[in-house]
Formats: sequence, C-alpha cells, structure tokens
Amino acid sequence: MIDKLKNELRKFFSKKENKILAGAVLVILLIVIIVAIIFSKKDNKFVLNGIYDVYPEDVRRLYSNMVSVSCYGDLHLDISLDSKAVSVENINKNNLLDYMFSNLDKNSKLKDNMEMKDFRNAARNLFNGNINFDDLINGYTYGEYRYIVKDNNISREKTECVSDNNYVTHLYGYSYNVNELSIDVNIGYLDNGVLYDLADNRLGEYDGDVAKLTDLFKVNSYYRYNYVKDNGVYKLKSVEWNNRA
Repeated sequence: MIDKLKNELRKFFSKKENKILAGAVLVILLIVIIVAIIFSKKDNKFVLNGIYDVYPEDVRRLYSNMVSVSCYGDLHLDISLDSKAVSVENINKNNLLDYMFSNLDKNSKLKDNMEMKDFRNAARNLFNGNINFDDLINGYTYGEYRYIVKDNNISREKTECVSDNNYVTHLYGYSYNVNELSIDVNIGYLDNGVLYDLADNRLGEYDGDVAKLTDLFKVNSYYRYNYVKDNGVYKLKSVEWNNRA
C-alpha cells in the first residue's frame, strides 16, 4: 500500500505543471497560516472576554481602553468618591495619558519614533475639550517603554515598569441617548489572589476568571464614564466614582 502511494506521488511530481501547482498550494497555505497567527496574536492581546459580547460594539471598544493598561492592570483614576461628574479638564492628566496610550497601544499605533502631532490627534479624538499633554509625555512610562521628547519628535527606550497595585475592572452596564453614552465599570484591586474594593474591603478570592466578577463586585463602588458624540465619535467628557445605591 505504501509502495503504491509512493509510486503515485512520483508520477504526480514527475510532471512540471503538478510541481508548480503543489508549490503554489504550499505558498498559499503558508500565507494563510502566517496571517492567522498575526491576527490571533493581535486579538488575544486585547480582546474582551466573551461574557462582554452582549454589549454593543461601541461600548466594548470604549471599555477596551480601560483594560490591560500599562503594567498595573486596568485603569484607575484619582478622583473622589461621590464627587459627582468630574470633567476631563479636572481629571489627573497622567490618568488621561494612561487612557490615551492604552488606546494607541490597542490600535497598534505606538512606535519607536513618533511625532507630537500623533498624540495631539489622539487627544482630540478621545477627549471632549482641549486636553494638552505636550509637557507630560517626556519621561512618561507606559508598559516597558519610557518616552522621550526632542523638539516635536518622540522616541522611546526600554525600561522596567513597576507597580504596587494590580487594578481589576468589570463592565456591568451602560445607558445612552442620541448623543451621549455612559458606561458603568466596577473597580477594585488584586492582592495575593484576593480582590478588594478601593476602600480596602475584601470582596473575595479571584483567580482571573472574569465570569466571577459579577458576583464579587456586587457591593463595591464603581466608575461611570460619560461620553458625548462628536462627528460620530464618542469622546470622554467626564467620570464619576459612585457608591452603589
């Protein structure tokens, strides 16, 4: 049986046109495999867990800016509890930089060499109002890179990202009208496999299974991100940190 198969293969490849056909098929197969690997890696890096598929695309896309931020987990903001909505102009700019760099990272726009205009354009597309980061980018660290500004050119160098906290968020609701969108996001931090709220109250053990966060985050405070639509684009307008009523 094996000898017969070998003979058939010899006959097949003895013809020049069959060799060309087999080579073409092999090349196409390699291209498909390479493309599949590239897209698989890109999706695996930033894709949201399947439990979030019930949310509209806009909500999931905006929430993706809040997850896997730099080296400290998910996005944490320096705002006060129950202080009502804090406009982006009054939010710590380093927090907004984290949000912006997270967006650029997830869209594969962070490079070894960039221009200041790239960041200015990103700020205009992400935030409602005129937010300027020109004086903050030099020396800013995101992930394993530190960014260096010289004139209007920006380069980056390898560094170590160190964080004392590992923040965890969980998308649990949204509301919208014609031109406005609000996204409610639970927030806590992880310490030795235990999840705490931002008031250091123990919520329970967490092993990274996102499906468990609905139960763990039943009583904690949460962020409400408020967006306004401008020329078809949702821009962050303000954020609230609220107790759960």
